[in-house]
Amino acid sequence: MTVASRLTILVLVVSALGSSLVTDGGVRVDASPSVSVATKEWPPLVVNDPAVTSGMAWHLDATNARAAWRASLGGGVTVAVIDTGVDHAHPDLLGQVEDRATCLDTGGDRNKCRAGGSDPDGHGTHVAGLIAARADNGEGSAGVAPRARLISVRAAVSKCKAADCLASADPSDLAASIDWAVAHHADIINLSIDPGRRTSSIVADALNRAWDAGAAVVMAAGNSSEGPVLFATGAALLVTATDRAGNLAPYAPNLDSANVALAAPGGRQGDTPYTCHLDGRPIGVLSTYARSRGDRSGYACLSGTSMATAQVSGGLALLLSMGYSRDDALERLVDTARPAPGLADGLIDLAAAVAEPHPLGVNYRHDSLDNGAAQVIADQVPVVGPFARETTGSGRDVALWPFLLGGAALAGALAEMVMRTSRRDRRRPARDTPDRPTA
Repeated sequence: MTVASRLTILVLVVSALGSSLVTDGGVRVDASPSVSVATKEWPPLVVNDPAVTSGMAWHLDATNARAAWRASLGGGVTVAVIDTGVDHAHPDLLGQVEDRATCLDTGGDRNKCRAGGSDPDGHGTHVAGLIAARADNGEGSAGVAPRARLISVRAAVSKCKAADCLASADPSDLAASIDWAVAHHADIINLSIDPGRRTSSIVADALNRAWDAGAAVVMAAGNSSEGPVLFATGAALLVTATDRAGNLAPYAPNLDSANVALAAPGGRQGDTPYTCHLDGRPIGVLSTYARSRGDRSGYACLSGTSMATAQVSGGLALLLSMGYSRDDALERLVDTARPAPGLADGLIDLAAAVAEPHPLGVNYRHDSLDNGAAQVIADQVPVVGPFARETTGSGRDVALWPFLLGGAALAGALAEMVMRTSRRDRRRPARDTPDRPTA
């Protein structure tokens, strides 16, 4: 049975997340034997993005994405990011977002989606950067498919509690967003969204419409290791997450029982400002982030099946760009994945996926890394975020500049105290002393 036929009868796996589940049918956004292929020993493509040169973007090499860039960069493919929105003016996303919409309070009607939309949360921008952040522009990181184009559809809003924040979407808005993306010619629809304990029928119907229209839908399997408990019909490729060692991440569901599913790097939770840094060793996945959120640096390390899902969407974009049909691209991605326990059909291997032999009509595509957008030249060295000033060279060390500033302030205070003491001594009148008696 082909991947396409398996997907048309796919059951969407829904994971249990206990008390943190969104109620009333809400949808929660999340904060797996390969065929023989004549693979080439391609070296990774060298680019100048600091996260790549420093090794912070470990996920790109875990999936062999940089080697796959020698065959395709994703040019000519449009990926819809249905999420919390995208910071489209981010320096690493300039020229990548070709359309935007906000689908809130739609009642399931795509015609009620409004043009435009920003990202007040950050999650959607992180996902977008993993798919298609610019490469070799000397800025931040790079996406799996750096020449793919993005459509941003804001369908989720941030809802914060005392302990954490989740982005949630009304099922009718999610369905309208899927329909809107299809109407605007999305080749791939990325849903870094956990459907909660059940998938609403209105969402399942929208997924089926997208499949029938020729789009590939890629969906996160959720951030719960407890596994699937409920099912609903729909056509989507499920994705779980691995850590840096390539094992099933602690929070990620085991999808070995899923009809068809893949895995990609999602990292682990627990990064600090010192591990998510050029001089550190991130355990999460670095990507772009809304510049109005977090430390406002425009980058962050997050973990989850959301991050993994974005990389699978990027991998599909590489294959579609080469001329693969949707069905053949899905088949290729699954057949070349590296199996491991809990990872369903396996961890994606993009170098193997793009390698020969190719079917008729599929060819290597050599686009320029430059998307034509203006280069953003930073006017100062960042003082916060992953690309802040140099540290002492260890992920456990803190940055030197706060100590230098503190030392300078202390020295200034000591100098001021000495000067005040000196002035006070000069102003103090001399005391009279008695004459010594004569002999």
